[in-house]
Amino acid sequence: MDLHELYPELVLEEVKNPQNRGKLSNADVSASEGVASCGDTATVYVQVKSGKIQQMAWEAEGCAISRAGLSLLSVAVENQPIKKVEKWTIREMLSLLHLKQISPGREQCLMLGLRALQRALTQLSISK
Repeated sequence: MDLHELYPELVLEEVKNPQNRGKLSNADVSASEGVASCGDTATVYVQVKSGKIQQMAWEAEGCAISRAGLSLLSVAVENQPIKKVEKWTIREMLSLLHLKQISPGREQCLMLGLRALQRALTQLSISK
């Protein structure tokens, strides 16, 4: 089976040309998450200002779904209020990747980046 049969073109493009991949030297907070069932891991770095996410960068090892999700998430959250992003769910992640649904076994991969980001935002609010 070819990758084009498995993933939408958007997912493949994000894997080939990831956005905001790498460390963010001026991050206010970072957090890591993993998916025990498949071994995918991710670390997000977040810079915030006035209650909004200014920038998010990421590093990850994992499948196309988790890496594409991180890439698209990093763009989507720029200038978004922290309070709004804290409430995001699988619905927003599916929308970012232009997917209507995902198999239960891949749901954790899809949510990896958002879980890491929400963990980072939680740490930020605890430190205040």
